[in-house]
Amino acid sequence: TNDNSTSVGYAGISYIKNSSSIIKNQKLDAYSRRILQLTFNHNNFIMPYLHIKDITGCFVTIRKNKQLRGCIGTFNANKNILNSIKDMTLNAAFHDERFNPITSDELASLEFEVTLLRQPFHINLTDINDRFVTGLHGITIKFTDNVSATYLAEVMIESFNMSVNEKL
Repeated sequence: TNDNSTSVGYAGISYIKNSSSIIKNQKLDAYSRRILQLTFNHNNFIMPYLHIKDITGCFVTIRKNKQLRGCIGTFNANKNILNSIKDMTLNAAFHDERFNPITSDELASLEFEVTLLRQPFHINLTDINDRFVTGLHGITIKFTDNVSATYLAEVMIESFNMSVNEKL
């Protein structure tokens, strides 16, 4: 805050226990690109249905020239995961307050990444070095003023200059 008061927060870890069991492939990443293409062309499209068991969260990360251009997600993904990917793609492209909205001229230079999450879990700070794996786990920090920040596993490495399996 700007008033020099202190904030108290707690951390929760969100993770994918076995990333090979999660759909994490170029098809979902390409799906985000297609959503923006159709949006810029003002085309309506019918959402197909995809339900993946145990998925509770969905994040869409957009990069331009390897630099973050937008990233928004939810820990309450829609049962039809493709609807959540659509919503998070549009939010990351047009409503991430850290960036100007994406323009149609940028579309060809953008990279998309879809991250699907299982149920987050909480750990005590005393257990963090035994249970937290850098590059596999992400972290959510919640502050008392109802503001939170989430760092996905790969974003933690970039943002905090960490290496894979480095202890906190």
